Amino acid sequence: MFTHRPDQIYTSPLIIWHVIGVSVLASAVAFTRISTHAETDLILGLFPVTWVVLIGSLSGTLFLTVPALIRHLAISRATLIGMIIIGLASRLILFGSAPLWEIDYLRYLWDGSMVVNGLSPYLWSPEDILAGRAPEAATSLALQANGLVEQINYPHLRTIYPPLSQTVFAASHLIGEWSLTSWRTVLLVFDLASLGLLINLLRHLKQSVLWAAIYWWNPLVIQMFFNAAHMDALLVPFILGALLLTIRLRPVIASGMLALAVGIKLWPVLLLPSLLRHRCHGRLTGFVALCAFGIVSLLILFPLITTGLGDGSGLTAYATDWNRNSAFYGLLESGVSALLSVFDLYELDASRIVRAALAGVLIMISLMQARQESSLESQLCKRFLIVTAALFLLTPAAYPWYGSWVIAFLVLSPNPALLVWTATLPLYHLRFHPYFLENPAYFENAVVWLEHGPVMVLLLVQWSRSRRARAS
Repeated sequence: MFTHRPDQIYTSPLIIWHVIGVSVLASAVAFTRISTHAETDLILGLFPVTWVVLIGSLSGTLFLTVPALIRHLAISRATLIGMIIIGLASRLILFGSAPLWEIDYLRYLWDGSMVVNGLSPYLWSPEDILAGRAPEAATSLALQANGLVEQINYPHLRTIYPPLSQTVFAASHLIGEWSLTSWRTVLLVFDLASLGLLINLLRHLKQSVLWAAIYWWNPLVIQMFFNAAHMDALLVPFILGALLLTIRLRPVIASGMLALAVGIKLWPVLLLPSLLRHRCHGRLTGFVALCAFGIVSLLILFPLITTGLGDGSGLTAYATDWNRNSAFYGLLESGVSALLSVFDLYELDASRIVRAALAGVLIMISLMQARQESSLESQLCKRFLIVTAALFLLTPAAYPWYGSWVIAFLVLSPNPALLVWTATLPLYHLRFHPYFLENPAYFENAVVWLEHGPVMVLLLVQWSRSRRARAS
């Protein structure tokens, strides 16, 4: 007979846990090395973009074992500290990388310099400034930026980013002018705040703090924030802070915190109904919380509302025309367009119809999640996850860095189907492969479905099983 010591049950999961930690570090090293190569260089016979997709998808697939491991791992200070160090080291490694195909950070750096110098990024686009249609101070600033303005994406559009984001951009500029390193430092501060909030929330939920690895070790999150340097890392601590304050039964302060999140990106307004319906404490408290949200939001967004809309606005263009990497939206738009042509309704815009319909669906989902008062913290976390995942599935622009919104809530309300995005969203980079640059329709009609299709199928399976379980 074999003898079995109690501690032996943890041996195998702990080894795999360490292997995944090493793979997270190795991915960061690989992305950094790949970023030193030109786009047309061949590395062992493959383009750099192919290696980025392979490494991202393989590390993401291995990462899918993390939830099962956490359920079998004993919590210890050494394991927690090791998890934090590995995630931090992976981020710091990417400080030495060049952004792979993503240059949105140039807009952040430029907007920050505009704000610091007393200029509004809502009034003049980069194209206006380069063409001499802006004040002389803006033209002079562009000359000091050493060619940065000429490289900005969509130069004909004024900035899309709300005022609180602009404040953070300005803080980055004060740390280091037009510096990617200073911007990544700001992102790291916000990301560390997200980690602290996740650990705090997990303790409130009486769950293992190792669940924070779903976010902190996530290779997709790490690459999108610290190689591509996307600003969505600013949003995560605000929505997590609003969630924590709601759980602590501070609805008025929580509503104010959610309004700050809206000052980073607008969509967290969809979380407000669920926030207000958690352990309701009377109509007066709910009304005060709603007023707090409205007042803070209005004060923060006032510059955007008054000067950041209309023709040439990045936000207006995004809301009316943007369509990137979305499987569900693309399918609906094609279907509505075909239907309109059947009835000769060519004067109607299929894109606008689908956008309006999906916006209505998202509002309905937001309200339906709050139709009953929530009394459990886990129930509130699940509602936040459902609303956020629905937004990502239905949005016309489903960029992989938007997946970070969902992944943050998966720490608190695990869902294996949604976690699959970690393995599939790296396929997005194939749009930069020479083949798909020449054949973009193949990317839109095939690769996009490889990114989102598996998640949709798994969600459908989950729904079917839960329906059968309720019926039985």
